Amino acid sequence: MKFKHGISSLIAIVVIVVIIGAAVTGAYLFLGTKSAATTTTSQTTTSLGSSSATTSSSSQSSELTSSSSSTSSSSTLSSSSALSTTSTSASSSTSLASSTSSTSQPSTSTSSQSSSTSLTSTLSSNSSVLPFSIGDATTALGLNSSTTAPINRTSFFSINDSQVVSWVNFTNVPSPSHNVTFVWFSPQKSIYYNQSVIIPDPGAGSFWTSYMVYDLIFVSGHQAAQMTGTWEVDIYYNGTKLLTQTFTLNATVPTSRLTISDSAISATLNSTSKTLINRSLSISVNDPSVYTWVNFTYVPSPSHNVTFVWLTPQKTLYFNTSITIPDPGAGKFWYSYSVYDDIFVQGHQAAQMTGTWEIDIYVDGTLILRQPFTIQ
Repeated sequence: MKFKHGISSLIAIVVIVVIIGAAVTGAYLFLGTKSAATTTTSQTTTSLGSSSATTSSSSQSSELTSSSSSTSSSSTLSSSSALSTTSTSASSSTSLASSTSSTSQPSTSTSSQSSSTSLTSTLSSNSSVLPFSIGDATTALGLNSSTTAPINRTSFFSINDSQVVSWVNFTNVPSPSHNVTFVWFSPQKSIYYNQSVIIPDPGAGSFWTSYMVYDLIFVSGHQAAQMTGTWEVDIYYNGTKLLTQTFTLNATVPTSRLTISDSAISATLNSTSKTLINRSLSISVNDPSVYTWVNFTYVPSPSHNVTFVWLTPQKTLYFNTSITIPDPGAGKFWYSYSVYDDIFVQGHQAAQMTGTWEIDIYVDGTLILRQPFTIQ
């Protein structure tokens, strides 16, 4: 079953201030402080049988008019898809012995490679710390220079794009310090570049509520632009691989590549705002559901089809569903349009399929974002 809500508005602004303090160390920029853990909110979900729900909320903005545009939808849940369900996300068992130290990135310019972190906080005792996890992660076209949040999330890049950013937000990071290493693999599965950054010790009895780390490679005018195909970024935490991100580097990008301002995975959905609570890429077999959520901005005419394809740890199709972003009208655009999908976990087949899952998100038939998560 699918639900949709249409909201008309001229502008929507959400300002989140999370940066306190700054210290610069070498090539890395560290921003932030320590914070108390937030209380997990339990959200009751409505049973929808064995299929998932897709919800979208939107605000329409236009220089010509601010009139409302009502939307409606019908349920369309299918067990098959015209899209290919073959996953190209490869896993590597390459030893970190050759990649834990920083190496020079192949480049045709003197521009330096950089990684950065950002965090939020107030002092707190470890006694109330929620479990350590990856709260959010993505590849993107860029970063907000003030918040280091990703801009234009995507898994589909062009050789004309200036860079590919790999970004991770760790949550509830305990003492002591921790090493995070990004290992970039080319389509030929050879190491292209690697970089490490240290998450500093928050101090005895304290923890980092949120600690964001990113790494990037340059594309246009650099060696990477000659290496089209499916790339992989393996992210290690203290020598253990926690996450694999895959992205495609192509000669061109489709004109339909919509701007993704935000995306997330969580076990909890706010039933009122239709946004996710307590983002995490780690889902328990005891969680009722797992949700994927995507927010598009400045979505132009005409209508667009968004398809969620859920792949099991064995890279087989588990479920897929589609939703249509309606046409905002000639000369108009959706300022913000969010969609979500979910599958049941506890008491369902997914709970028996532990490991790393993947959600492939297509817009108008083109894969634009991959979201990995684990059920454990």
